[in-house]
Amino acid sequence: MGGGSQAAWPQDTLVTAYSRVSTTPMDLTTLKEESRRLARRSHLLTQAGEGEPAGWLLGEGNQIALRLEERIVRAVGDGRGGGELEVLAKTPSGAVPLHAVERVSFAPIEAIFLLGSDQVGDWLNTHGWEREWGYNDNFAGAAVVQEFEQWWRASHVFYGDEGEALLGGWHFAWPDDDWHDLVDQELLYWTLRGEPWIEVWRSGSGYQVIERIS
Repeated sequence: MGGGSQAAWPQDTLVTAYSRVSTTPMDLTTLKEESRRLARRSHLLTQAGEGEPAGWLLGEGNQIALRLEERIVRAVGDGRGGGELEVLAKTPSGAVPLHAVERVSFAPIEAIFLLGSDQVGDWLNTHGWEREWGYNDNFAGAAVVQEFEQWWRASHVFYGDEGEALLGGWHFAWPDDDWHDLVDQELLYWTLRGEPWIEVWRSGSGYQVIERIS
């Protein structure tokens, strides 16, 4: 209606607006790269190997004894989700020696959501999702996450039969919904041979034992 000229948008505003509209969808290759970038070292305890044992498989269920700070200990669940560490005077008779083999622990999707790159953050934002929410089926980008989780499970020793326990590495997202509570703590080891699975965490100056069931 008036003859005045219309003010132009600042160039940086145009770039920002264009970027939001043209955000590239996430793909499987990028999620794999994020998982590898955030990977942690771990060691698989296996019966194959030579030299000084790193632990022992006991003849009582799936119990494992380990050398921990110059002591031999085993974690015992209490049947209620917790447990305690017992110090053993010596290696039990008949225990099977276990040897440590280095393994890469690829980051799970929960870690990628929480600690992934800016590209991951932008992808989550386009779906109205916060990093701290973790992953569940309500996430609109679930299709590519399901592809990623198939790859991740195929690479994880938990789904194989190679070893008895895993030292270190990333922890699982169990139904207990405590993954975020533990992300800054140190996972010492967790057993792999059937329920209950036992985790041992360093907790302050002591240790925490968590007993898991599916």
